[in-house]
Amino acid sequence: MSLRLPLVLVLLSALSCRATSGPHPQAINQSTQGARYLETGQPARAKEAYLLCLEYTPDYDRCLNGLGLAALQAGLREEAASWFRKAIKANRDFAEARTNLGAYYEEKRQPERAIELYTSSLGIDPGYQPARYNLARVQLGKARRLAAKGQLETVKILLTSAESQLMRLAQLAPMRSDGFSMLATVYMERAQHFPGNRSQDMERARVTFGQCLSANPQDLDCLAIGSFLAHAMGDCDLANQRIATMRSLGRGLERVPGLQQKVQACLAARDAGIRNLETTWQSEANLGNLRPLFDLCAHYVVRKVVDRATATCEMAMKRAPKAAGLRRVYAEFLIELQQPEAAIEVCEEVLRLAAKDEPAAVEYCREALRMLRLGGP
Repeated sequence: MSLRLPLVLVLLSALSCRATSGPHPQAINQSTQGARYLETGQPARAKEAYLLCLEYTPDYDRCLNGLGLAALQAGLREEAASWFRKAIKANRDFAEARTNLGAYYEEKRQPERAIELYTSSLGIDPGYQPARYNLARVQLGKARRLAAKGQLETVKILLTSAESQLMRLAQLAPMRSDGFSMLATVYMERAQHFPGNRSQDMERARVTFGQCLSANPQDLDCLAIGSFLAHAMGDCDLANQRIATMRSLGRGLERVPGLQQKVQACLAARDAGIRNLETTWQSEANLGNLRPLFDLCAHYVVRKVVDRATATCEMAMKRAPKAAGLRRVYAEFLIELQQPEAAIEVCEEVLRLAAKDEPAAVEYCREALRMLRLGGP
């Protein structure tokens, strides 16, 4: 008997190593196969692969999570949630399963539970992008609901947190257009409820929208948000251009319900206003009111009516030789027209002015001159 004892101990040791050395190789193979089936939209075959996986390693967290994804793809949400819970029980540090379960609770309109799961997922893996994106989304949704109830202090906290999550996401994934489009939405939402900082938040939204377009020029969410943003900032032409882009793509207009009519009404009112300016600017200027002339200059610049913009802006600059802001608008226009020499001349005039009340124009022209001269002969 004494001779057999070491042999039994060796066998037990071998079995122990097998049990703790990770999933069976065939379990890993079936997990990989299941993922392929999910990618090609075959949830039934994915389920078969994941169930076989569990026959090799019954508590393999990835296959438990995979079964949840297969159930989700088949429309079986309650079954999916059950599998996600089992995956978390098998591995408390499984960020993906926590995020998947969070999405289930988000859809069930239980935002607090969803936020808890997304936050715990990020505590496990701060670089897990889906958890960060989903957390910002549920915070934005909750903020909108609370804003309708007038709970603005909590709204502000939620929007600030969503902003932080999305800015971090932008650092992790600078080409994720969906992150930028949601961040622009957060800024627009905050501008709506907190008018004291509206101009800053609308400018942030404008810059973020540009980042979204850089990441994906045809992102429909981005184009839709850009349309709303342009309309909110009073730029009906730009809003109309973005709607036209969606129309040319053949999709996305359902994301801007009612906006097309508002933009058309804005364009009609704007055109009527411009016609009024065209007939009254001279009499107003003779009375000392140059604002209609300035507005005409800006209008023609925005619409890129080159001849009229040139004539009107130059006339306005003659009538208001100290208007630094007006010269800045014209300098930007000249740069866009690729007329750097003329832009340099206009900006040099700005820097000669004692325009302390228009520091933004002075700063713009200082930087523009620096860049233009770098590109000169």
